[in-house]
Amino acid sequence: MNDRRSVDLLIVGGGVMGLWVAKRGLEAGMSILLLADAPNATPKGGSANPLGALMPHAPDRWGDLAAFQFQALIDLETEAARLEEETGIAVGYQRIGRLTPLRTEAAIDETQAQARAAAENWRTADGRAFTLAHRAIRADDPIAPAAAPLGVRADDLTARIAPRAYLSALRASLTRGGSIHLGAQAVELAADHVRLATGETLRAGAVIVAAGAASFALLSRLTNRAEQDLGRGIKGQAAIFEPPARIREQLAGAPMLYAGGLYITPHADGRIAVGATTERNWRWADRPDAQAASLAAAASALCPALAGLQPSRFWAGLRPRTASRMPAVGALELANGRSLWIATGGYKISFGLAHRAATALIEQIRGDEPSAALPAAFAPALALTQRPRKHTSV
Repeated sequence: MNDRRSVDLLIVGGGVMGLWVAKRGLEAGMSILLLADAPNATPKGGSANPLGALMPHAPDRWGDLAAFQFQALIDLETEAARLEEETGIAVGYQRIGRLTPLRTEAAIDETQAQARAAAENWRTADGRAFTLAHRAIRADDPIAPAAAPLGVRADDLTARIAPRAYLSALRASLTRGGSIHLGAQAVELAADHVRLATGETLRAGAVIVAAGAASFALLSRLTNRAEQDLGRGIKGQAAIFEPPARIREQLAGAPMLYAGGLYITPHADGRIAVGATTERNWRWADRPDAQAASLAAAASALCPALAGLQPSRFWAGLRPRTASRMPAVGALELANGRSLWIATGGYKISFGLAHRAATALIEQIRGDEPSAALPAAFAPALALTQRPRKHTSV
């Protein structure tokens, strides 16, 4: 067996989960090797999704998952600022809030119930409180009045971040002690080593699988379970608009819009990201198709400022979804009694909680007292086996 090197942590995957695990490992004084199969270090899957939407779970469905995600969303404000100071890369983080159109009396009733729950649950230890409310459309709202005949659900907790800049800053932060092995494709895993497509074997004290949708094929070989029983990649597509100056000025500082699975995120650089589709079947995982073309029309109907504009480019990629839809974070016991570590499958919520999940994972690996206990549903033995349970964002 040709051993290239031995490190404390060998992380398979260079998306948001893998990068945060690497960063937390370095901060804990561990030696790191991160394997990224994209030769230019740009993730191809869900981490490259340009939306950058950081939305909370509904406050009236409270539990350990919603509480964990809420604290992660709060902490990310500080984490983003630290990354910018450390690397000099602006990551486009801002808490901009969100508007969701309301069309029925039942939706108003639900919003009012959520407003009461937000007053109770959306509070931080230092006394900050965030709100959710039903209100009428205002003159400066970017939403089409016809789309929201009964007003909007408005919150001030939702934030946005620029995904590519965010990942670039995370990669830059690893140069102080971590190693990123680009263009490396893992084909075989074990608790203490990874074999690459080149035949090379890399050893480590712990192996962490954070390869997004590709994780399930790798884990299938270890667990003797069908890949689709562990999870699958869900294709998403998004459109990026680069509007003229007058539209940029109009939407500068505007809240995110969300309706029926459609997100419209105004970014700090003036670009507008619209998406994302949810596709179980596709011909090309990383190529835009006919569904991408429909995003411009849907965006115009919700946000009149975008009417008549054409996207400057599209994104398409696979987002990892475990069998339960929950992130799988923690130890997966193998048949030989050893443990393989997992950090994947957050589907729509990874960007908002990867930093906190990585903290908890490194604490588990080191045997430290937990400072950020993971939700029970994140345990790989559950996340990779249980059928989905309903958890919605507001």
